[in-house]
Amino acid sequence: MFLWGEKDDEDRDAFRKWFSYLGELRSIFPSASVLALSATCTHKISRRVRKVLNLKEDTTEIRLSPDKPNIKLAVKKIANSVDLGMAWMIDGLDSFPRTIIYCTSIRDASKLYHYLTSEVPDCVSFCDMFHSETPDSKKKKILDDLCNENGSLRIVIATSALGMGIDMASANNVILYGAPKQLVEVIQEIGRVGRDGTPALALLLYNSYHLRKAEQEVRDVYISQTCRRKVLLKPFVKENELGLISRDPHHTCCDRCVLLCRCNDCQKDVFLLEKMLKDEPPASESDTNSESTELYDDDVELLMESDIELE
Repeated sequence: MFLWGEKDDEDRDAFRKWFSYLGELRSIFPSASVLALSATCTHKISRRVRKVLNLKEDTTEIRLSPDKPNIKLAVKKIANSVDLGMAWMIDGLDSFPRTIIYCTSIRDASKLYHYLTSEVPDCVSFCDMFHSETPDSKKKKILDDLCNENGSLRIVIATSALGMGIDMASANNVILYGAPKQLVEVIQEIGRVGRDGTPALALLLYNSYHLRKAEQEVRDVYISQTCRRKVLLKPFVKENELGLISRDPHHTCCDRCVLLCRCNDCQKDVFLLEKMLKDEPPASESDTNSESTELYDDDVELLMESDIELE
């Protein structure tokens, strides 16, 4: 409930402090009508919000599934270090499709941007970075470009600061580099692309460190051996609705369903990013542990101080 007016498990102050006082305000006007809206809300969050707002048991609740059936989900474990984990991008960077790459911190976004621009200096003409500390003038320039179908930017490395209210033109690829802490963040970041209804891809990349602070619902999606879409949507929809999402495994659903698809046309709908990753060897134990010494020797003090969770 950190986002909705209460301190979190780490005793951090709430992001929206005054939300928790709305229930008290309602007690002054008990007969006043209340309309509470949320774009992404799990059943658990919904119950908590109803309690905070002192909504009655007979409150009418209207829920719509956040499912985006045109967005394919694919998960891949990568090496811990940026250069090993994201090396697959380098050779095809010049022809990379318009893609939003979400990172869980400014630090990760900066490291990835530095790696790409160092390996391919010319990519600075079509690659940029967006986060809460980005100057307002630059933010506007990036947003204007993303909303332009013929914009020059093809890769934007961002935090969750990029997103709400923006309609990105011709953006059909999103990469989540690292697992967001909450499931609603996964849903929101995935939903930034494919808004025109055309086929889109959400590529979820993680290493052995990324899942440590993610909630169990998020980890379930990343390590699932069954349909990832159903695991992702289970906290949002009713059980009977979950069964209607995808009756038969199909390659356009997720990377797990690809393995069971029997349509014989699977190769027709393979995204470029999938092709680039196809021959990438799985992360070995040495790769996934290669950065751990560096992390705990050089960065542990910085992580302990702030954990760098700025957007």
